[in-house]
Parts: sequence; C-alpha cells; structure tokens
Amino acid sequence: MPEAIKHYKEALKFKPNYANAHHNLGNALALMGRRQEAITHYQQVLRLKPNHAEACNDLGTAMKDAGRLPEAIAYYRKALRLKPNYAEASNSLGYALLHTGQLPEAIKRFQQALRLKPNYAEAYHNLGNALAKKGRFPESIAHFKQALRLMPEYPKAHNNLGNALKKTGRLPEAIEHYQKALQLKPDYAKACANLALTYAEVGRVSDALATATKARDLARSSGQTELALEMEERITDYRARQANPSRTPPGGKTVAPTP
Repeated sequence: MPEAIKHYKEALKFKPNYANAHHNLGNALALMGRRQEAITHYQQVLRLKPNHAEACNDLGTAMKDAGRLPEAIAYYRKALRLKPNYAEASNSLGYALLHTGQLPEAIKRFQQALRLKPNYAEAYHNLGNALAKKGRFPESIAHFKQALRLMPEYPKAHNNLGNALKKTGRLPEAIEHYQKALQLKPDYAKACANLALTYAEVGRVSDALATATKARDLARSSGQTELALEMEERITDYRARQANPSRTPPGGKTVAPTP
C-alpha cells in the first residue's frame, strides 16, 4: 500500500488535476487509516468532478469513520441522487442512519440495497442489527442467517446472531455462534465477553471465569476500557460464585451489537 500511495502522488506531481489519481490515492490512504488525508483527496475529486458518485460515497465513508455522521449522511444522499441504483451507498446510508437513531429510514435503505443487490451479505447483517434494535428478533435472526449463508466466515454476523438468539432464549445456539466468531477472529473482545456472559447464564461458571478473563485482556489491549471494567466486575462475581455455588447470579446481558 505505501508503494501505491507513492505511485499516485508521483502521478499527481505531473498532473495535479487528475481526478482518478486523487480518488485512488484517497482509497489507499483510507485503507491505511489516514482518514483526514483521504478526505482531502476525495474533496479534490469532487471539486474536479462534482457528479462523481463513487467519490461521494467514499467521502461519506471516510467521514463516518472519523465520527462525522451528519456529513457522512449528506454525502451518501448525494451519491444516491447521482446514482439511484447504487446499492453500496444505500447500505452505507442505512448504517449511518442506524447509528444516529433513524431506524425506520435505516431499515428502508438496507431493504433498498438488497433489492438492488440480492446477495449483499453486509446489507443483510446491517438489516439484522436494525431489526434487533426494534425488538424484532425472529426477523433479525433470519437476516443474520442469510448473511452467513452468503458469507460464512463473517465474525460480526456470528456475534450478532448470537445476541439475537440469546434474546429469544436459545442459549446453546448463541454459544455456538459466539464460539464461531472467536474462532474466526480470536481478538474479538465483544464476542468473547458475550460468550462469558452466556456461559454464566447456563451455569458453566468455570468457563465463564476463564472467558471473562480473556475478554478483559482483549478489551484492555484494544482500548475498550468500559468493556474491560465490566469484565473485571464479572470476574469478581464468577469467583464468588465458584466459592459459594448457591449465590444468586446477577441477570445476564449481551454486549451491544457490533456494527
């Protein structure tokens, strides 16, 4: 990737108004996590080609990744005005709307993305999350499962399917999907935490303790301070339950769905 960045920068020295080079450089920088630089180049594309739908979508995603959701929404909407059948922009807009609490339109946008691109695993996953937020768990389960039929090695979908199954009381199945998420992504702190909580709910306290300890360490190493503190509290509780098996456990829950 650094070589690609160097190549695009060299091209722009000779042709500063080369919109495609700015776009490609923005994409390369975004993949490297250099969001502000990527935003600058996407903006330059739009100065040169105001009707570039893909640059609007990519700029929206860079804004979303930078936590600038209202601006992201505006660029996704512009991308769709320019290219109404743009499934990726519809899915991206739905994601941003979902994370700003605009659930009804988010659901419509995910459904639109799926009409345009019926085998779109990410859109099924996102629609599953939106439906779960509405409390429509049987429907969300169906959409998570469809996402996994299309993309079996999808850790977030396994984790969030586990959450939905847990909400409907299907704890053994939830455990299987949390385990699968961790198999695919061993550093997945949220899935590890959910697995620990669910082990505790089914009475597997030793497994809950070991898994909560792992989840705490993963959360610490990835900067998820709140999750690490929650797991520290759970570790204390599970140790107390081991020492006094008759102790009444606190109610279980799940970590928030992973986008």
